[in-house]
Amino acid sequence: MRKIVSLELISIIMILVLAFSCASTSNDAPEWILSPTSVYSDEEYLSAVGYGADRVSAENAAIAAITKTIKQNVKSTTLSTESFSQTDKGWDNAKDYSNNVETYSDLVISGIYIQDVYPVKKGKTTEYYALALVNRTEAGNHYKSKINELNAVIDEKIVDAYKSMGTFSSYSTLVEATELAIENDYYLDILAVINPKFYKISLPNYGNAATVEELARRCLSQIVIGFDIKGDVDGRIEAAFSKIFTEYGIKIAELSDSDSTYTLIADVSFTPLQMSGETKNKYIRFVVNANLTEIKTDKIVLPFAISGREAHLSEAEATQRAIRTIENEIRKEFQTKVDTLF
Repeated sequence: MRKIVSLELISIIMILVLAFSCASTSNDAPEWILSPTSVYSDEEYLSAVGYGADRVSAENAAIAAITKTIKQNVKSTTLSTESFSQTDKGWDNAKDYSNNVETYSDLVISGIYIQDVYPVKKGKTTEYYALALVNRTEAGNHYKSKINELNAVIDEKIVDAYKSMGTFSSYSTLVEATELAIENDYYLDILAVINPKFYKISLPNYGNAATVEELARRCLSQIVIGFDIKGDVDGRIEAAFSKIFTEYGIKIAELSDSDSTYTLIADVSFTPLQMSGETKNKYIRFVVNANLTEIKTDKIVLPFAISGREAHLSEAEATQRAIRTIENEIRKEFQTKVDTLF
């Protein structure tokens, strides 16, 4: 009987100890698990809590949670501001317009760190809670610095481009500036969430990537190429050359056009060949020499030369075959060369 009483007493004591232990663990749990902002002010930190079956899972969940918070707050639409107002540099005022920016699907945020991890026992298992933080000032300074560096580079490229607007080199410079501005927009969107004050003082003079891209398009539209194709047949060679440029939105003009920024001068010749031996075919040798030249600098920016021969029962048809070969070579070889200018 005493043994039974003793066993009952021991069981009661063990239950009380276990209950006390659980209560103690609950009371010791950090406040940030339920309310991280009550411990880490939202004015100073971005915070998020994650949990998992092990420490690594909990930390990854916390990082994912804070990244998701930033992603959800990234602006989906940006508005350009009135830009290019430095008339002494050749800048003018661009119209305001909106540009839809897709919310980034994969954000990599600098400055996220795990502040604390807390284990919670649940029966025989243990769950882990992790607290991820972003210090708004430290992370803000990081992004502000990157943005300011890019602002300076992009501004410099825009100024350089305006020194020779309406040229391929200017357009290429603005394409580079656009790519950098896209990267800068990415950083600006993150900074707007992390530290709105730093965001306001980091806004670029040029507006955003959309305004720089529009400037590049305007630069391309100012390129005018004056054509002079000697020895052409029914305008087919000129048509083959011009098609490549017009597909880019570049204007084609007569060589005498005063607005031309480039000239494309080409000499085309078709010469009958006398072949040794008996043959019914008539042979035509064709030669094309062309140069795309920048008028301002008199620099040949794109030379192009092809030659070959074609044959047929008649000289006229041999010439037609030669023309088709020239057209194909222009579409392939000359197109490849032109692509390098963009």
